[in-house]
Amino acid sequence: MKYDLNIVQGSVYKNPTAGLYSCVLVAIHQIINFIQKNKQIPNVNFSYTMSQYNPEHLNSGVYNRFFNHNMEAVIDIQQILNIRRFCMNAVDMYSLTDPIEGVQTIIDKWFRPSGEVMVLYREIMKRYNIIPEETLGIFYRGADKYTDGRHGQGLLSNDVHSSQVQDQIRTITNRLRETLNYNPEIKRVMVQTDQQQFLDYFHEQFDDIEWFEISETLKTTNQQGIHHIESMDNARRFNAAQSFAAVVYILAECRSLIFNNSNCSRMITLYRGSMDNIIQYKDCNKGEQPVIS
Repeated sequence: MKYDLNIVQGSVYKNPTAGLYSCVLVAIHQIINFIQKNKQIPNVNFSYTMSQYNPEHLNSGVYNRFFNHNMEAVIDIQQILNIRRFCMNAVDMYSLTDPIEGVQTIIDKWFRPSGEVMVLYREIMKRYNIIPEETLGIFYRGADKYTDGRHGQGLLSNDVHSSQVQDQIRTITNRLRETLNYNPEIKRVMVQTDQQQFLDYFHEQFDDIEWFEISETLKTTNQQGIHHIESMDNARRFNAAQSFAAVVYILAECRSLIFNNSNCSRMITLYRGSMDNIIQYKDCNKGEQPVIS
């Protein structure tokens, strides 16, 4: 098969071990650029990306294990030409893309969850009795993503990291009770994080509200991203990523959301199609106060 566009992992970030949604955002960026340059819809080859999630080192790659290529989806080229920016590093989700409608058509064609992920989605929805319209989703992407927005300040000492993670957690969760008070239709809170300290804080501070975590996803106590754990083989990394992809799709359907800045948050927003009913924590630079939009 002849391909018009080969998505190469890390071609923007120069990172051969990029996370799943980093790979996706790179791919979206490349697809937009191709359409805007060539004014045609490409036949896209994803076999060179998401390689660290390839459990059997398949030559065909693992794209179709995570995402569905909808051959019938129609893309209006003019909508893509109208996209003035697609920012993969936007600290402010409100400026994630302009306009969002064109990117939505790319999501619909190439990046809706695969059949395998949707099986996990339905299992998790049933297991936790999740009713999205009655659920507030809280998503905190910690670990290595703590450095997002810190302008290359790099990793912190473990003590400083732990202290500042606690500061971020308190800032985010301060809005939780306020949100619940103003939204009586919300009955439960779904908490998703890769940072164990975040869950520990919830156990300490919010035993009076009905909240739950998705135990199928992995957690860490340090600054190492789950996908960077060297002892984890591709098969385990693949299984963890599929479960997480299902959780991301569930979060996108929640009535309201509170999250911090990350590639995962960007993907949740794109699946959701708007910033309606979202509160975003913006990572602050040294010496500045955190901002909640």
